[in-house]
Amino acid sequence: MLNILQNIHINVNPIPVLRNLIQGSTETGEASKTETKHVGSHSRRSQDDTAGREGASIEQEAPAQNMHPYPTDEERRAKERTTIEHMDETGSSRQTKSKSHIPLSPTTSWGMRQVGVLPQAGVPENEMRTSAGSSRHLQSPAVHSLRNFKAPSAVQGAGESRSTMRLRSYDTTHDLSQRPPAPLPSSVTRSMSSQMIVRDNQNPEVEQLKKQLASSKRENEKWAAESKVAEVTLRDMTAALRAARTEEQWLNDELSKKKSENHSLRQEIEESTSTSRSLGAKLQETESVLASTRQALDAATNQLKAMSEQKAQLHTLLNDRTFELKGAQSFLTTADTSSGADVISMLQRLNAEVLQSAAYMAESMVDTFSFESGGVVRNEAYEVVTGLFGQSLAHYLATKKHKDDPLLIQITFQSCFIKFLEIVICSLSLHGEDVNRVLCSTYERIRCGEAQAISGRWRALTNAYANNHEESQLIASFMPHLTGCFCNIMLAAGCSVAPDILHASVEKKLSDRVVLLFKLALQLNKIVMEEITSADLRTITVPFETTYSAEQMEDAYVDGDPATGGVRVLCTTDIGLMRITRMATSGEKQWDDKLLLKPKVALKTVVDSMDG
Repeated sequence: MLNILQNIHINVNPIPVLRNLIQGSTETGEASKTETKHVGSHSRRSQDDTAGREGASIEQEAPAQNMHPYPTDEERRAKERTTIEHMDETGSSRQTKSKSHIPLSPTTSWGMRQVGVLPQAGVPENEMRTSAGSSRHLQSPAVHSLRNFKAPSAVQGAGESRSTMRLRSYDTTHDLSQRPPAPLPSSVTRSMSSQMIVRDNQNPEVEQLKKQLASSKRENEKWAAESKVAEVTLRDMTAALRAARTEEQWLNDELSKKKSENHSLRQEIEESTSTSRSLGAKLQETESVLASTRQALDAATNQLKAMSEQKAQLHTLLNDRTFELKGAQSFLTTADTSSGADVISMLQRLNAEVLQSAAYMAESMVDTFSFESGGVVRNEAYEVVTGLFGQSLAHYLATKKHKDDPLLIQITFQSCFIKFLEIVICSLSLHGEDVNRVLCSTYERIRCGEAQAISGRWRALTNAYANNHEESQLIASFMPHLTGCFCNIMLAAGCSVAPDILHASVEKKLSDRVVLLFKLALQLNKIVMEEITSADLRTITVPFETTYSAEQMEDAYVDGDPATGGVRVLCTTDIGLMRITRMATSGEKQWDDKLLLKPKVALKTVVDSMDG
């Protein structure tokens, strides 16, 4: 019996079985299926055994670490064979001695009584009953499990693995103390009652066996704890292995992706290489075309330079010919910008402004200053007036009373305005009398020797470039002379005011009137001298002491019947206009003169009307 328990203690050690579970992956799966098949018919497995079996099924994937060294499979199998053979020999001798019955003592525990009749792991229940009623000795479940493990036919037929054998031996050890008592057969009960006395003699041996069994249980519990630790370690390693395999799978996927990307990149590189080659060929072709184009461009550039030089020469020649043509055209053109009617209208407007300005000045002077009559008061002024307007008009100014009727002073003022405005209208240059005299004499020679178009164009160009002055400058240059003339007329008429006071008053009043008069005179100068070249337009004034002619002039102050022949002219009050056209350069009739506007004059009869 002691040998049997020792054999049980040796074979229920779970560590070698656990190692076998780790090493055998295929046998573990088959053993798991076989173990599941025998669960309902044999014995209940504990939770620890189930966890151990689950860990053993995974053990094939990860090697156990941090475990104690164990004997090899050959050593373990040889030891098991030796143990089983020894058990067989012991059982045979004991069967002979005890005649297949174990004497039971009345003090034997109920668990010990059931050792021979408990269901054995991996053995059907009918076989157990047969063993109980036969003459053969009873064997423990652990021994039977070891025999099943030893027999190759049992291992191969049932498809059990080492893990299954470990679990059966482990279950048998635990179930001996945990399973409820099972009913014994009647033959066993009778045999037990008859052998109670014999078993009482074996109590010391049983106690010793119990102690050994308890020690074996503790050893088994220790190995079970180590097995659990190993299982936990195995689970951790399995989890780590799974994580490693997951990571390996992920890395494999990433590697596949990278390989596909590398493949696509290689394809792109190949396409780019082919494209670059084609582009290189096109580039070479383009460079050759560009070189030929550059050569053609250089030739065209040289040709263009030659043409540009030729064009520049032609342009210079064209400018010269254009300038010459313009010069010739300016002398050949006979079209006038303005007409004679425009000149007549503007001249009539100027005469009307002169009349109004003279009347305003005469009335304002008579109202402002006092006059003395009865003879010449200022000899210098009298001589100046005589030289400008004649002896008759100067005499009338000195002898007539002007306070009540300033008509004679007004007429003289009109004549003074006419003299200055005529100079502005007919002068080729206003920068000086000498310059104007030279230009006018030159023009007369040209007019007599050349055609009308040539002389008229020369006159227009000379007037345009000689009279380049502003209106304000012209007024400023004429204002002192005009003011002095008006002062002399006033003094010759018997004005009793001081000359400086009279000069300031006349200058102030004239500054308000002469601006419009000179503006109109400058416009007439431009029209007569520049814009009309087909003929010569000249202003007409009648000299004093000229015999009146109704065909050549007009009486400005006629009252009733017109003047008869033989009447003398005192002065001109309105400017007239005449057109002179050259018909031919030779022959009897070379010039055509036409009076466009008669000048108006004041006759000596106006003095008689003042006295009457």
